[in-house]
Amino acid sequence: METGASKGTSSQQSHVTTVLRQFAVYIANLFFLTSDAWAPVVSDAELNEETAEQYNLILVGSPLENSWVEKYHEKVPLKYKDKSLALGDCTFSSPQTGAVFLVPHAGSRLALVISGNSIEGIRDAVHLATPTIHQ
Repeated sequence: METGASKGTSSQQSHVTTVLRQFAVYIANLFFLTSDAWAPVVSDAELNEETAEQYNLILVGSPLENSWVEKYHEKVPLKYKDKSLALGDCTFSSPQTGAVFLVPHAGSRLALVISGNSIEGIRDAVHLATPTIHQ
C-alpha cells in the first residue's frame, strides 16, 4: 500500500499527506480483516522500483501527490488535467470525481490505482472500492 507526498504548500502538504495516509491505513486494515494478510503502508518516496517489483500495489492519491500514481496514469487512457479527469472526449471536472483502475505492473503483477481530482474525489473512490475489497 502506498500513499503520496503532496507537492502543495507545507500546510496543504501536511493535510493532504495525512488524509491520504488515513485512506491507505483504512484499506490496509480492510485487507487484513478480509484476507488475513498484511499490507504495509509506505509513501511514494519510500518505495523503490526493486521493492515494488516484488508485490502487487495499491496506490492512493492523484498524479500531483503521488509519483507512482503519476507513472500509472501515463499508461492508461484516463488523463489528469487541470483538476479534472479526462477519458477520450469526456472531461470530468466535478470536485468529487474519483477513479479506480487496475494496471499491469512488473510482469504478472497488478497495481490498483485509487485516484481522483481532489481529496473528496479520492475519498469517494476509496468508498467505491470498499465493497470490492471487502469481498
